[in-house]
Amino acid sequence: MVRQAHHERNPCSVGYSAAMEEPLTQHTIAARFRGYLPMVVDVETGGFDPIRHALLEIAAVVIEMDAEGFVRRGATHTTHVVPFPGALLDPKSLEITGIIVDHPLRLAVEARAALDHVFAPVRAAAKAAGCVMKNFPDEGAVHVAKKLTVADFKTNPPTSGDHNINPAQDGVYAPGNEPEIENWVHTLEHGRILLQYKPDTAPGRISQLQTLFNEPVLDSGNGYHSVLMQNNTKMPFEVAAVAWRHYVGCPEFTDQSLAAMREFRRVYVDKAPEQIP
Repeated sequence: MVRQAHHERNPCSVGYSAAMEEPLTQHTIAARFRGYLPMVVDVETGGFDPIRHALLEIAAVVIEMDAEGFVRRGATHTTHVVPFPGALLDPKSLEITGIIVDHPLRLAVEARAALDHVFAPVRAAAKAAGCVMKNFPDEGAVHVAKKLTVADFKTNPPTSGDHNINPAQDGVYAPGNEPEIENWVHTLEHGRILLQYKPDTAPGRISQLQTLFNEPVLDSGNGYHSVLMQNNTKMPFEVAAVAWRHYVGCPEFTDQSLAAMREFRRVYVDKAPEQIP
């Protein structure tokens, strides 16, 4: 079960003065959780093996904070899931959960639709930051030898399409030394997340992106499957995070933009046609 978060106050995060007279900082969920978007996720499955056993139900609850610094349960997103073809269902697991997989009122949906529904908080985080999150059709993945420009793609920044046979390497690129478009598009096909900022971005903001880049992802090492670079497609955003077939773009670079990009990376890293270590 997804439990409601207890109301609690953390004086350290609230930012009260020593005299406890007036708050020094505004209560925000980003400040309380170091920029992360806190969620409680619960799943019911057809067994313990994540490869062979089916995902049957999934629920996610967003944790919110009010103006006084109290945390509370936010919106709940839940759905039943259709077992993938060939999935195993352990009778003992079904006995414990009480799930009747073929019940006519179960109204289960395919896994992709279920995850899109549960990941609605990502879109909400983008909206709260004044950003836009979009999903696009696959433009293909043909290897080409020619130099490509943004005009060769249907989105800006590009999210899929023709690319050079050599992908850009993971890491942080200095402004003016960023990889060519045809190389970093190939990197997207390998499940990487590209954190991009417009030319002339303030050094302080670039430093914040470097901090975000270095945060662990999916319990992996710092900078896991990520690229930080100056954008070279004249994108209409001050900052953006790009994945294969997806991006979140922010017309204005704010602290909330970082939270939206962090959540975007958590959801979409390694979600691409080719899984390259």
